[in-house]
Amino acid sequence: MRILFCFDGSESALAALPVARQLAATAEAKVHIVRVTKHDLTTGGVAWSGSSAVDIAKHQRAEEEDARYRAELQMLAGSFPATPVIAILNGDRVASELVRYARANEIDLMVVGCRQRGAFHPGLGGELTRQLAESHVAPLVLGPMVWAAHLDLASVPRGCAVFSRDGFYLGDVASHDATRMLIRREGGSEIAVLARDASELSVASGLHLAFDRVDLEGHVLTPAQP
Repeated sequence: MRILFCFDGSESALAALPVARQLAATAEAKVHIVRVTKHDLTTGGVAWSGSSAVDIAKHQRAEEEDARYRAELQMLAGSFPATPVIAILNGDRVASELVRYARANEIDLMVVGCRQRGAFHPGLGGELTRQLAESHVAPLVLGPMVWAAHLDLASVPRGCAVFSRDGFYLGDVASHDATRMLIRREGGSEIAVLARDASELSVASGLHLAFDRVDLEGHVLTPAQP
């Protein structure tokens, strides 16, 4: 199993680190830690467009930033049970770069920190989350997060599934009707998983081990009891 941990240095990404670490240990997965930057030191790009003093200074700053990012990723890598692959990608479109990398490396699961902003439902993350979910490149794990009393089913992307601390929702392709399978998890960070359908989640078999109880037969729309 291959897990892609998307890291951008934010508090939400750092908060998701234990989730990625737990999944990696549980599923005995190979982890890829990836960060996307806008500096392109290999082809010029924004960091290198000429030989003027200004361009040289920009290039030096970009090199320093790249070295700092790489040091951060190396530090994160040391906290995983097995040595992860580290990659720094260059591009203006973060989601596109992550999707391209995930496809090229046959990623089975993506882990992203959950930001409480953006056009996507506040409890499910922002614009990056939406773009990654709609790409359907791999099941998407979000966490940790703050859940409302009732998940707004209209916020679930069509054809996607969502795991939460309370249950499992599967957004219908044609409508936003949902079927929910109960899940209980005691303690630890709350996480969610977005996938095209329930069968796709079988690729993340190790994920179920992170929960205390998984009831795949329940079809109820009331919150699970604590």
